[in-house]
Amino acid sequence: MLNPSALAKKQIVIHLVNLLSNVLSTDPWSCRLRRKLLSLLGNRFGEGTVVWGGSYFGGGKLTTGSACFINRSCHFDFNESITLGSNVVVGHHVMFITAEHQIGGATRRAGPLLGKPIAIGDGAWIGANVTILPGAVIGSGAVVGAGAVVTKDVPPDVVVAGVPAKVLRKLETAQSLEQTAKELVRGEVAV
Repeated sequence: MLNPSALAKKQIVIHLVNLLSNVLSTDPWSCRLRRKLLSLLGNRFGEGTVVWGGSYFGGGKLTTGSACFINRSCHFDFNESITLGSNVVVGHHVMFITAEHQIGGATRRAGPLLGKPIAIGDGAWIGANVTILPGAVIGSGAVVGAGAVVTKDVPPDVVVAGVPAKVLRKLETAQSLEQTAKELVRGEVAV
């Protein structure tokens, strides 16, 4: 645990890095520099990951795979780690909330803080204004519709939306598309 003085200094560094990061443009040079700045906090970005400005990184517990895209004005609170697989696309204003309060007594209902990590699988697409709550795991290839609130795990290759997010439909997987192509070649599927 950091002493109050060290904690204050750490918070100042976090705010300065975010401020500098958000002054930059969205051109390729600025995006590379932004990744380098955010890496100073301990974040690890995979090859080809693009981070646009306007977001807030409350520390350095983000790890991404390759070729991810993080749009403008997202919030990463980092009480616990956040992991994005490869090829994950994150829309505008997405909130990654890794901490929740236990319910306290009548004099103060917001009790002790409890952190839980968030994980997003390869190829997932997180729409604009989504809120992802502590401990959620979003499966590979899943699509989270704009404005959804993810309160629990999302299976792979589905579309979810709503508050709380619910499965709307299943999506084709690479395997099922490959199987359909084989069936077409063998003449087993009517066209």
